[in-house]
Amino acid sequence: MIRKNSSVPYYIYVEMSLALFYFVIHIIAPSGIGDDVWFKTMANTMPLTTYLQMRYTTWTSRVVLEMILITLLKLPKIVWAILDTAMFLLLYKSIVHFLHCENDKELAILCGIMLCIFPINYYNSAGWVTTTVNYIWPLALGFWVLSHFGDCLQNDRFNKKYILLCIPAILIAGNQEQMSALLCGFSFVLLGYSFWKFKKVNWNYVVVLLLSAGTLVFHMVCPGNAERVLVDISDSYPAFAHFGLIDKVYLGVLSTFSWVISKPSYVLVVFLLELLLIAWKKRDYLSIGIGSAIGFLWMFLISELYPDSAVIQFMQSFLSVNEHLVTGYSTLYFGMFILVVILLLAMLYRLASKNVFLIVSLMMCAALMSRVVLGFSPSLFVSGKRTFLFMYMLIIVGDLFVAKYIQECHLF
Repeated sequence: MIRKNSSVPYYIYVEMSLALFYFVIHIIAPSGIGDDVWFKTMANTMPLTTYLQMRYTTWTSRVVLEMILITLLKLPKIVWAILDTAMFLLLYKSIVHFLHCENDKELAILCGIMLCIFPINYYNSAGWVTTTVNYIWPLALGFWVLSHFGDCLQNDRFNKKYILLCIPAILIAGNQEQMSALLCGFSFVLLGYSFWKFKKVNWNYVVVLLLSAGTLVFHMVCPGNAERVLVDISDSYPAFAHFGLIDKVYLGVLSTFSWVISKPSYVLVVFLLELLLIAWKKRDYLSIGIGSAIGFLWMFLISELYPDSAVIQFMQSFLSVNEHLVTGYSTLYFGMFILVVILLLAMLYRLASKNVFLIVSLMMCAALMSRVVLGFSPSLFVSGKRTFLFMYMLIIVGDLFVAKYIQECHLF
C-alpha cells in the first residue's frame, strides 16, 4: 500500500504503469501502414541530406521532424517503441508539473487515466511512426517547455539547465506548425504577465519567445510549404484558392465546431460535468441552467434522432470540402459557437477562483485556436482527426486544473 508520506512521488508509480501500457501498445502496433510506407521507401533509396533538401524545397518545413522520422524508420521497431513511449511519459510528466501535483495521488492517477483512455486511432491516422513523431513528439517537448513557465512566474528565475535544454526542445517542437504558434502565443502572453508582475523584462522569456518566433518564421518562408499549398488546392480543395480572410476563419471555426458536436470527446464532457458539479455544490442555479441547456442541446444533436434533418445535414457539411462558407445560416452557426464559448467561460468565471479562471481560459482558448488556425490550410480535411490532437491535449490540462480546484475546495 502506498502511503501519503512515501518518499517516492505518486506520479512515479503512475509513470511506471503508463510506461508498460504505452510500450505494449507500441509493440503490438502494426508496421508499414499509412505514410510510414512512403517514408521508409525514401529512407532506403535516398541520402538523408538529399531527401531533406528535396522536402524543404518542394513540400514541407518539418525537416527536423522528418530527419528524426527517417532515422527511426531505418532502425529496428523497438527503438521507436522505446523513444516514443518516453515521449508519452514526458507528456504526462509535463502535465503533472503544470499542475504541481507530483505528490497528489488522486490528480496523478486522474491525469494518467485521461491520457490512457484517449482514443488510440488519433495516434496512427497517418501511420504510427509518422503520426507520433509529427504530433506526439512536438506535444511532449512543447508541453515540457511550457510546464516550467509557471516556476518562473513564482520567483522570476529560470533554472539554467532548463534554458539550455529548452533550445533543442523548442527547435524540435517548433518544427510542427501548430506547436510553433502555441509556443509563440504562450511565451508572448507570459512575458507580458511577468513584466506586469515583476516590473522588469525577463530575458529568459525573451529568448524563448525569439526561438519560438524563429521557428514560426521558418515555416512562413519555406518554399516547400508554398508549393504544397498549391498542390493541396489543386488536388483536394480547388475553392480554397478564392477564399479570403473571412472565409478561412469561417472554415476553421465551423469545421472545428461541427467536429466537436458530431464527434463528442470525453475531454469536453468532463469539462462540462466539472462545471455543473461546482455549480451544484455552490447552488449556482444560473450556471446549472446554462450548463444543462448546453448539455441537452449537445445530446440532441448527437442523438441521431433526426439524421436527415436540415440542421444535421447543414452541420455535417462543414466536415468536408465546402465551397460556400459565408452565408446567413453559417454566420448564425458561427455566432452559436462564439456564444457557447462565452457562456462556458462565464460559468467558469462565476464558479472558480480568479487564478483558475485565467489559467483554464488561456488553455481553452489556446486549444480552440490551435485547431481553428488550420482553416488557413487547404489540407485540413486531408489531415483528418490528428489535427485535433493539440486541442484535446490542452483541454485535458484545463480539465485537470478544474479538477484540482474541486479537490482543493473539497467540493467532491
